[in-house]
Amino acid sequence: MTDETFDKRIYTISGTLSDKYGLGANEIKGILEGTLSEEELNAINARAIMPGTTQTTNLIKQLRSINIAKDNKKKTIEELHRLIWKV
Repeated sequence: MTDETFDKRIYTISGTLSDKYGLGANEIKGILEGTLSEEELNAINARAIMPGTTQTTNLIKQLRSINIAKDNKKKTIEELHRLIWKV
């Protein structure tokens, strides 16, 4: 996966969370960065209920997981460059 692939997926999920569940930019940023308190995350989950169900959308977890995967990929590439080029 490329950074563009990660960014496109993050953009799409962020848009859905904003449009469909009313999450604001700071809430989405907090999800991406993992900086939300338990109370803040619970409040978001209470609003992000999938229509016709009592279940919270999995998009919140997906958004955080995708951002973690993107960061891990970057760190892995940096470490490989360090090992190969002895930088």
